[in-house]
Amino acid sequence: MPELPIPDALFIHLNEHGRMRIKTRLLLTTPEVAEFLRTSRQKAYWLMYRREIPSFHIGSRRVVSLDALELYIREREMEEQQDSLFFLERYYHPFAFYNRDPHPEVKRAQERLSAMQELQGQSPSKGQEKVSIEAALYSISVTEGGRLECTPRWLLSMTEAAQLLGISRAFLYNLAKEEDFPSFRLGHHQCVRAESLLAWIRAKEHPERVSSVSASTTQKKKSPKAEAKSRRGV
Repeated sequence: MPELPIPDALFIHLNEHGRMRIKTRLLLTTPEVAEFLRTSRQKAYWLMYRREIPSFHIGSRRVVSLDALELYIREREMEEQQDSLFFLERYYHPFAFYNRDPHPEVKRAQERLSAMQELQGQSPSKGQEKVSIEAALYSISVTEGGRLECTPRWLLSMTEAAQLLGISRAFLYNLAKEEDFPSFRLGHHQCVRAESLLAWIRAKEHPERVSSVSASTTQKKKSPKAEAKSRRGV
């Protein structure tokens, strides 16, 4: 078997359900989504347009995060499994009427559905607690002795961030001029925190969450004096 090439770097982080994710790219374009799903570009664009797969624009391209695509695939798997369980429960209903325990086929389908829900993060793992791991880019190298070395870096250069986003560095510098992109200058270099890059992608995917959170925070920040003034104004 041919040896698989070792990637230069891996982006490692926890998703919102506490599951570890390892990637070499964070975003996919419409043709790449269609290739992953083994469907046409028109179908992939339609799924993104209808928000079945959360997407957003970077320049003129519509992109999807790997986490969002994985979530969509697992949700479809769970829907198929739920339909299968419903069919088996109806089919083996006479067996359940005469027996206390469910039919073995029904029991196996329930176990598969529970495993999918646990993997999706809808039900907690038994005896497993969520561990906080800050997102980082790990540089991969092989020593002379044949050992694999992983060096974590929590601060990314603009070149590394551009590679993870699948865009050019020049376009990323233009994007960095916008207020919402989380880059900053450190000496003579412009950098991006790995956690901030993930938060930026999530905010682009779900702008409604950001608007609701910002509205709630502004309401909380109102002092009693300001509320009294607003009442007098009304």
